Amino acid sequence: MTSGQGDTSPHKARADHGRHPHHMRMAVRKASFPVTFRYHAPNAKAVSVTGSFHHGMRHPMRRAVDGYWHTTLELKRGRYDYRFLVDGVATLDPKSFGTISHPDGSKSSLLEVGY
Repeated sequence: MTSGQGDTSPHKARADHGRHPHHMRMAVRKASFPVTFRYHAPNAKAVSVTGSFHHGMRHPMRRAVDGYWHTTLELKRGRYDYRFLVDGVATLDPKSFGTISHPDGSKSSLLEVGY
């Protein structure tokens, strides 16, 4: 199919069955949301983010020329705890809306996605 052509497949049925479009509105929830993590550590050798969103898996971040490290992850709607690992040291996000204390005495930053 060339650019600009519509789908002329005979298998495509009309979804509105002759009704006005406002009768066919459906609420669509996004399955995931892009979330960008940023942390300012101009002298760090390595920064990653880890959290409850991917079972504690570490996600490496990239350093920008301004000293900020960043990565973007696709996350499902929910509430998560996370930490930055700056040269291997767990570090809270100073810009998160809150923190949570764990039974072992450690803390994590909090994140809400899709609310």
